[in-house]
Amino acid sequence: MMMFPFKVFWKCLFAPKLHKAYSGRESTEKYVENNLERWGDQIISSIYLMWNLGLYTSPVIVCLLYKKGYSMYDGILLSAKFALGISCALAFSYCLRSYGRVSNSVYLEFQKTLELATKQFNADNKKLLSKYDFDFSAWPVEFSIADIEGKVQTSRRSFLGTLFTSPFSAITYIVAHTFGIRLIYPGSVSLVGYMISSSLIIGRSKLIQHQSAERYKLKTADDNEIDTIFIDKRNKNANGSTLVICSEGNAGFYEIGIMGTPIEANYSVLGWNHPGFGGSTVLDATFDDLLPLAIPRMPLSLEPIVRETVRKHCNLDVANQMCQYPGPVLLIRRAADEIICLVPGDISSNRANPLLTQILRHRYPKLFTEESEDVLDQWLAASGNKQRQIMSIHSVDEPRCRVDLAAYHGSHDNRTFPSSLGGDYDTTRKTKMLLFLANEYMKDFNSTHCTQLPDSSFQLPQLL
Repeated sequence: MMMFPFKVFWKCLFAPKLHKAYSGRESTEKYVENNLERWGDQIISSIYLMWNLGLYTSPVIVCLLYKKGYSMYDGILLSAKFALGISCALAFSYCLRSYGRVSNSVYLEFQKTLELATKQFNADNKKLLSKYDFDFSAWPVEFSIADIEGKVQTSRRSFLGTLFTSPFSAITYIVAHTFGIRLIYPGSVSLVGYMISSSLIIGRSKLIQHQSAERYKLKTADDNEIDTIFIDKRNKNANGSTLVICSEGNAGFYEIGIMGTPIEANYSVLGWNHPGFGGSTVLDATFDDLLPLAIPRMPLSLEPIVRETVRKHCNLDVANQMCQYPGPVLLIRRAADEIICLVPGDISSNRANPLLTQILRHRYPKLFTEESEDVLDQWLAASGNKQRQIMSIHSVDEPRCRVDLAAYHGSHDNRTFPSSLGGDYDTTRKTKMLLFLANEYMKDFNSTHCTQLPDSSFQLPQLL
C-alpha cells in the first residue's frame, strides 16, 4: 500500500505556477495542467484578481459599504463571515492544486530542479532551471546590491510611521498604496497582467529561443526584485559591443515593449520589468515631471492630496534625474502623443518640452537669455517644417555651430556640466547655438504614444 507523499504535497502547495517547458532553443511546449491543478489555480487566480480589483477601487467600495451600514456590528459580522468563506475556498483551492501537481510528472521534475537551484544557484543549475518558464517570484536572486554595499537604509515609511507623522500624511499614504500607484503604473494591476499573460509568455519565449536571451533576477537596495532579460550580441554584430538598457513605461513589459527596436538594430540589449527612469540615453516619449500630468487628470478639489501623494510617494522627477546624468542624451518626442500632452493634439503642451529646456538650462546656462529662451519656446511649440523655418529665420548655421562647439571643447579639457559655453557670445549667437543644441538633443517622431519606434529612427546620441 503506497503512502501519500505529504512532504511533496506540502512543497507543491505554495510552489510557483509553471507556464512552459523548453526542450530546446527551437522547440517549446506549453505545460499542460491536469484538471485538479487547473481548477484549483483558476479559483486562486480569480480570488486574487478580485482582491486586486477591490484594492484598486477601494475608495469607492469603502464609501458604498459605509452608506450601506457595514460599519455597524451586523455589517462587520457579515463581512467577517464573507471573508471566512473566501479564506476557506482559497485554502481548499490550494490543496486541490497541490494534489494535482503531485500527480503530474512534469511538474515534479520542475519542482526538483527549482529546489536544487534554490539551494545552489550555479551555472549548471541555472541552465537546467532555464528550461522552464514559471512565476518569476520563485526565481533565485542572482545579484543583490547588498552583497557589495551592505544593507542600505532607505526612506520608506510604514503606514503606522506615517500615521503618527500627521493624518494628512496617512491619507496620502493610503491613496498612493491603494489606487494611486496603480493609476500611475497600470502594468502593475493584476487584471492587466492576467489579460496579457499569454502574450507575455509568447514574447518571452521568442526572446529566449530566437535571440538566446538569458533571464536574471536583481535585488535593489530597498529589497525590490527586478525581472531582467539580457541579449548578448557581442562578437556577433558591429553594434553588439554597445549595450542598450530599455526602461519600460507605465504599462510596459520587456516581452512586448521597446526592446524590439534595438534588437532589430543588432545591439546588445538589457530589458527590465519595473517602470523607472535613470541614466539612460534612449528617452522615448518621456516627460519632465509627473505632477503637471497628474493634477489636470484629477478633480481640482483633490489637488493638495495629489501634490502631496506624488511628491512623497511617486515622485517621478525625470528632469532632476537627467540633470544629474552627465552623459549623451537623445530625446524622442512623439509629435502626436496623446498621453504626455496636457492638451491632446497640442505639441506645445508636450511635457518633453520642459524636460529638454531643463536639461539644456542645466548643461548650458550661459546660453539662456530672455530672448533666446523665447525663441526656444517657439521652436518647441512647432514641429517638422515649422521648426526648420524658425532655425532659418534665425540663420542657424549647423556646420558653423559644430566648429564653435569643437573650438570650445578644444580649449576645455574636461566635458563637465554646467558648461561655460556661450559666456562670451552676444544674444544673437546664443540663440543660434541654443537652437542648434535643441535640434541635436531632441528628434521628433510622427506617431502616437505607444507606436513601436522603427530601428531606422534609433540613433545613439553624441556628447555635445
